[in-house]
Amino acid sequence: MGGYLSSIMDIGELLLKYGAEVSRVEDTMGRLCKAYGFVRADVFTITSSIIATVTLPDERSITQTRRIKE
Repeated sequence: MGGYLSSIMDIGELLLKYGAEVSRVEDTMGRLCKAYGFVRADVFTITSSIIATVTLPDERSITQTRRIKE
């Protein structure tokens, strides 16, 4: 499932690079995480960084951070 999170981070990065609002990025990433079966998704986004922590069905957590460069 870590591969799904990497793909979702890619989508969030592209949304930010193409001018999406921070709230839109967080909402979209959260919805994608739920669609791919994560039990919980906490996404924090600013214009230069994305941090996402997801909880798997077996209660393990995965966190990924992505620095956004233009």
